[in-house]
Amino acid sequence: MTYEQKSAVVISQLRADRDRLLDALDKIRAEIAEFEEEVFHRTKDYSDYAAVRHCLDIIDKYKAKGEVEK
Repeated sequence: MTYEQKSAVVISQLRADRDRLLDALDKIRAEIAEFEEEVFHRTKDYSDYAAVRHCLDIIDKYKAKGEVEK
């Protein structure tokens, strides 16, 4: 196997890993957003709302960085 072929395999594996991580971030974000919807909107207890929104913003920031690198 040539160096170029080996490089292509490694790059392919790295891209697959990146895609799995971005998918995990999507799932984490969806779960937090669901929590936000269920708890805050049902109970009207917004004491931790800013913290949850901040968490979602952080996930969005790093997900955007990962997608730019695709």
